[in-house]
Amino acid sequence: MNDGQKRFDQRDIPSFLPTWELLAMLAEECCELGQAALKVRRCLDDLNPTRMTFNEALAKLNEEWADVLLVIRQLNIIDQPLVYEIMNQKHERWLNHLREHEKGETDHGQEN
Repeated sequence: MNDGQKRFDQRDIPSFLPTWELLAMLAEECCELGQAALKVRRCLDDLNPTRMTFNEALAKLNEEWADVLLVIRQLNIIDQPLVYEIMNQKHERWLNHLREHEKGETDHGQEN
């Protein structure tokens, strides 16, 4: 572990805040992450310009991602192995959808 890293104890924040407050914080931080992602997207073209530079927007995205991860780590209700399993399944489904779309096989009238 280098000087910039800290070992987080999952019990430190929950000793001050109940689970329902951590969930509210998670929702708030997820909203801020979404806003940061949209700001990065705006920096990618000049259609809807922003005063923020791409590097500033990217730094904000990383900051908000860190906030989301910090709150998630404090919640003792997240099943990490299950999350990774779900991510793998969704990744495969997403990739298959993109491949089907590339081949022109996607039915745009139905939800996938």
